[in-house]
Amino acid sequence: MSRIVDVREKLYSFSGRVILWYLRRVLLGKDSPLIVNFQLTHRCNLRCKMCNIWRDPQEATLPLEDFKKIIKEAGELGCFFASLSGGESLIIKDILSYVSYAKSHIPYVNLVTNGLLLSQEMAKGLAETGLDTISISID
Repeated sequence: MSRIVDVREKLYSFSGRVILWYLRRVLLGKDSPLIVNFQLTHRCNLRCKMCNIWRDPQEATLPLEDFKKIIKEAGELGCFFASLSGGESLIIKDILSYVSYAKSHIPYVNLVTNGLLLSQEMAKGLAETGLDTISISID
């Protein structure tokens, strides 16, 4: 029963954000995102032929403080869904901080991973952040 309540709450939250987004756009002429996707890092533990992300020699990772500023603003603008990906998102040593902070500002958060670094400890940590879904990339 609690799962049904959770789904209802998310639906109401989403509906409210869509209505606010629409009113802001129509009445004020201001656009804002409902959905955001963050490519957090170019670091990866695989070298898939179809992927170019790992070929970036800088292996850059979006700093947590920069991420926090962006995600907070996205939440304030009414964003409902955030997807966090990479490279390989679980390579980021403080990925739980990214996910936790995203969940504090965005109602629905998804994490994309290849799953190779998904240990029991990491799965428990991700569950504790309130992460909604995990997408396993098997390209």
